[in-house]
Parts: sequence; C-alpha cells; structure tokens
Amino acid sequence: MLTNIKVAAPVKNNWQAGGIFIAAALLVFNLTSIEVSACDYYCLRDAAYDRPRDIHRLCVIGKGKDPEAREIHQRLAGWLEKSGKDLNLNLSLIDVEDPKINWHDYGLPSTPPPPFPATILVEHKTIENKSWFIEFWLPEPKAADLERMKTSPVREVIRREVGKHIAVLLYSRGTDQNTGQGRKVLEAVVKNWADKEQVGLTVIEINRADERERLFLPFVGLKPTGPDWVSVIFGRGKFMLPLEGEEITEEILNEHIELLMGECTCLQSPMTLGIDILSTWNEADEKAVIPLLEADNNTEAAVATSRPADIVDSPIGRRAYSRTIWTLAVIAIIVCLATMVLIRQRNRSIS
Repeated sequence: MLTNIKVAAPVKNNWQAGGIFIAAALLVFNLTSIEVSACDYYCLRDAAYDRPRDIHRLCVIGKGKDPEAREIHQRLAGWLEKSGKDLNLNLSLIDVEDPKINWHDYGLPSTPPPPFPATILVEHKTIENKSWFIEFWLPEPKAADLERMKTSPVREVIRREVGKHIAVLLYSRGTDQNTGQGRKVLEAVVKNWADKEQVGLTVIEINRADERERLFLPFVGLKPTGPDWVSVIFGRGKFMLPLEGEEITEEILNEHIELLMGECTCLQSPMTLGIDILSTWNEADEKAVIPLLEADNNTEAAVATSRPADIVDSPIGRRAYSRTIWTLAVIAIIVCLATMVLIRQRNRSIS
C-alpha cells in the first residue's frame, strides 16, 4: 500500500498553501493600506482643509448662437478671472434649445421661460450632485450684483475667523416672540468648548434683513422671517444643517462640534457634513488656519505620549485597534482555511 502513495502530492499541497498565504498577505496589506490612506488627519475639522470646496455655478442661458449671450459670457469670464479668481464658482454658457440639458442639474424643474439671454446663480453640492436655484438676472448681473456675489460683510468675518477656531456659530435672531433665546444657548456652548480647546468657538451674528447679504442668505437657507437660527460653519466655509427655534439646544450643538472633533475616515468625510458657502478663499487664508492637531508627526506624538487607556479611547487608537483586530482575524481565518486544504489534500493522497 505504501508504494501507491504519490510523492508529488505534498509539493502540490505546498504550492496551494503558499498561494493561499500569498493571497492572504495581499489581502491584509490592502485592508491596512486602505484604512491608513483613508485620512491622515486626527479630526474632521482639520481634514476639511484638505478637501476641495463645493463649486457653485454661474450660467448664461442663451438661444442657439445668440451673440449677446456670448458677449455676456465673455464679460463674466473676464470678471471671474480677475476679481473673482478666488471664488468657488464655475461659469458656463448654456443653449436653452439643447435637448440634452438636464435642468435639474441647475436647480430648475424644467426649461426656463423667455426672455433670453438670462444669467442664473446656482448652489451645488458636489458629493450629492444636487443643485438649488439662487438668483437670476435679465440679461446679466450688474457691478453691484457681482460684488454681492463675491463677498459680503458676514462672509468676510467668517473667512477671517473660521480658521482660528474649531468652527464659527452663525446666528440670526428670530422674528417671533422667542427671539434671542438661542443666543444664551450659544454663549453656554462657547464657554464649554473654551474650557476644552484653546481655539474654541466664536459666534457671528447675521441680520436676515441686511440687503448686503441678499445673495448669501439663500445659500444657507435663512428666510426673512422665522425663529432663532444657527448653523455651524467650519473648514473653508462649510455650513452644517441649520437649527431653528427649539432645536437650538446645548446638547444638539455639542453633538455637532463633537462630530467635527471625530475621526476622519473614508466613511465619515467632512464633505458629507454640509455645503461650502460661496466665498473667496486664498493662500493667505490657508496659512492663517490653526490646526487642532498636525497631520502625521503630531498624530504619532499624540499617541506616543498618551496613556494606554487614552490611546484605545482616542480616535487614533480606535482606528489602530480596529485595524489590528481585523488583520488578526483575517490571518486566523486564512490559516484555518490553509490547514483545512492541506489536511483534505493529504487525506486524498493517502487514500
């Protein structure tokens, strides 16, 4: 019976087992690489400065090869290249007779009615590919309209302050009987975070009746009338879903800020938390940003100087701990599978 045992079988088994182990190594490497490359930042707030802004749309709508529409487009292109170069705004020329145009991409329910040419401003959220109509002009925006499009008093304050803090709380008093109550909540939240983080929070108040903010107010969804209103703004001007009236509580606002302090991953990105306001942002603004924790070196230093319990409880520690557990689990599964293959092949060769 011994003479019937094939010598080549163990070699084949070894090759099969080796192939399995190589596949396992590649799988584990890919899993860990994806996890590491997902985000090198400690928190969503800091990661927001490493992500592209939402690009809004300024569209000139004409009929066919209307020369007037093309002239308007050319003038606006010159303005955007010089005065509006730091705006997150894209200019396009649209033929209203083009049957391929999907008007929902421009925040319109259907083909706009004449007269033409016309110019529209559209808010756009990149990650969801959604658009909202903001304003229109016949046939084009005037100099004062372009200036309001480019900047406003509140946007300038946001641009100056947002990089110095975890976030800014944009607040507007309501027009109902409970007006001003939200301000007390904001003050308590600001005080709470001042004790936790050196950069803390700051409050910026906006008047919903201010004509200078006429193009900015619809971008953040602030109506002319309504209860107290607040939105958390972070990064290069990304505003989170606003809270109104009774929604403005310390608990809910603290949850918003805690979210910004949370770990940035491929599943939880700052781009999912809101829409960037239409505003200028340049290299000087970028240099003025105060990071809560520097990428790479400071992240490693923070882990190295933490106590073991702190490391596991921190976002960095949870990521490392999770990655280790998953890696070990995958290796254990592969070892079991390889062992089963070897035993099965051995039994077959013996029989």
